[in-house]
Amino acid sequence: MNSEEYWAQRAEERELAWHKKSQNTVEMELSKTYRDALGKIQTEIVALYGRYAKDNKLTMIDARKLLQGSEYRTWRMSLKQYIAMIKKTNDKGLLQELNTLAMRSRISRLDKLYSDTLVELDALGRITIGQMDHFLTDAYTDNYYHGLYDIGQKWRLIQPVVKADSNDVEQVLRTPWSGKNYSERVWKNTSKLGGLLQDEMVAAIHRGESVQKISRLVMQRMDVGKNNATRLVRTELNYVQNKAAIDSIAESGMKYYTFIATLDRRTSQICRAHDRHVYPVQDAQSGTNMPPLHPNCRSTISGSFNDEMGTSKGTRIGRDKNGKNIHVPANMAYDDWHAIYVDQTMTLKQWQKGE
Repeated sequence: MNSEEYWAQRAEERELAWHKKSQNTVEMELSKTYRDALGKIQTEIVALYGRYAKDNKLTMIDARKLLQGSEYRTWRMSLKQYIAMIKKTNDKGLLQELNTLAMRSRISRLDKLYSDTLVELDALGRITIGQMDHFLTDAYTDNYYHGLYDIGQKWRLIQPVVKADSNDVEQVLRTPWSGKNYSERVWKNTSKLGGLLQDEMVAAIHRGESVQKISRLVMQRMDVGKNNATRLVRTELNYVQNKAAIDSIAESGMKYYTFIATLDRRTSQICRAHDRHVYPVQDAQSGTNMPPLHPNCRSTISGSFNDEMGTSKGTRIGRDKNGKNIHVPANMAYDDWHAIYVDQTMTLKQWQKGE
């Protein structure tokens, strides 16, 4: 295995290792954070809506009929007078009237439920950013030093190793490489989630939906929010990994890098088109010619001494049509891999003859 192939293999191994670490650490933490926030919001929903049926010993269907019906829409006396009359007469119908009027007043003040929800989402956003800060800082530092180490295993560094400065790492994390940095995207996502939750809850309550139905609607929206947060983590992790890689490549004195797409059927069209292309280090730009090129991107880069495509020797890891790992020539581009191992419109021998 030559030096460039060694580097490429190690880059792919680190990408996979950190992807698994993401799943087992920060993504699990985010999932718990969202579950906790969901539980608190659902508790507020029950307090606002479900208790009415329980306190009045009604089914949710009967409770909805009362709350949505034409009865009990006008306060015929003050709250104190209602209470005094109920104590005096023990009139169950009067008690139900009071509870219905009170509940309608609470439903008309949905801004409280919404404000409680916003408080939970604000805490959710702060926790998410804190978790991502810690995780991505570790990811950058680990990939930077391992990148330099891997280079040093195969050839001498032209320059001495420069320590990853905390200010430089902070700059990497705060760079809006795709228009917004991840903290801005977290707040954008939570703000959007808050608006969707408000719309869902207001509409559901006015339709007279059950507590269970409202809770399910909220849970579905929270699941979308969790998925958005997970996608953001994975995309930012890919950005940090490749930024650390390009920094270590530049630090070693290499002038070029090779774009490496994952050889499986999940790979996007845009990453397929860049696979095995070689670019100058000084022209590297995340989102353009360096991963990530899209959300959930899995592509990586490796250092190169040569500015030409298809010069690497040895092998690289790919997957066959059944998803099993195989070794293919290192200089084989994505489209050729797909033709040989997935579509089977060409054989390896035919490809080798055409090189």
